[in-house]
Amino acid sequence: MHIALIAPLVVIVVAGKSFMSTDFKLDESNLQITKFIAGGTEAAPNEFPWQISIQMYSKFINPPQWIHLCGGSILNDRWIVTAAHCVTVDINAAKVQNDIALLKLDQPLRIDNLTVYPINLPHNSRESFEGLNCVSTGWGGTGEGKDQSDVLLKVRLPIVPISVCKESYKDVFSQQIEVFQKKICASRKNYGICQGDSGGPLACLVRESKDSRYQRVFVLAGLSSFTKKCGSSLYPAVFTRVSSYLDWITAILSNM
Repeated sequence: MHIALIAPLVVIVVAGKSFMSTDFKLDESNLQITKFIAGGTEAAPNEFPWQISIQMYSKFINPPQWIHLCGGSILNDRWIVTAAHCVTVDINAAKVQNDIALLKLDQPLRIDNLTVYPINLPHNSRESFEGLNCVSTGWGGTGEGKDQSDVLLKVRLPIVPISVCKESYKDVFSQQIEVFQKKICASRKNYGICQGDSGGPLACLVRESKDSRYQRVFVLAGLSSFTKKCGSSLYPAVFTRVSSYLDWITAILSNM
C-alpha cells in the first residue's frame, strides 16, 4: 500500500540563493517494501518517518505522471533538506562543495510522531560520525544501469575517514580534492547509493543524554551527493556533511 501526502513547494534555498518553484511536489510515503538500492533491504513501514520523495510531473510519459527525482528529509513541519543538484540544473554534484538545498512548503506537514516526523540535526559543526554504522535510505537503482525502486529501501554503511575518500577519488578529481572539505563518506562492498538516491538521508544512530538517561536517536549526518559506481568498495559513497551547514540551516529556518 502506498499512502502519499502531497505538499507543494514555494521556496527553494540553495547555498544562499532562493527562488520560487511550483514544478515539484513531495511524496511522503508509508510503504510495503521489496529489496532494492545497491544491496539494500526493505524498510519497515514508518521506520524512517523523515524520508520524503521529491518528484516532478512529466508530460513525456504515457500517461503523464509524477516521477521520483531525489530523496529528502523532514526538518520540521515547513522545511525539507535535500541535495542542491536535485533542484537546480546548473550544479554538478561531484564538482561542488555546497551540495545542499532547503525547500519550504506552501502548507505545513501534519507531524504525528509516527508516520511523519522530523530527523534530528547534529549538535555542532564538529560532530564526527567515524566508526559508526549509519543508514542510507532511498528509492534509487539497485545497481549500475538498473531501474529505480518504487519502494523505499535501506542499507547500512560504515563511515570511513575522509582521507580514504580523497585517495579513492584522486584519479577522478585530480586537482579538485577540495570538494571533500564539507563531505562525509561511507563504504561497504556491494552496498551503497545509486541513481535516484541523491538528496536522501545518511542517518546515524547516536547515544544522547536526556533527563539523566541515555537513549539512541537518529541524527542526519549526510545527504546523498555522488558516487562513481553504485555499491563499489573502490569508490565510497559521498554525502554532504550536514554538520558543516548548521549555522546556515538555523539562519534560514528562523528567518523565512
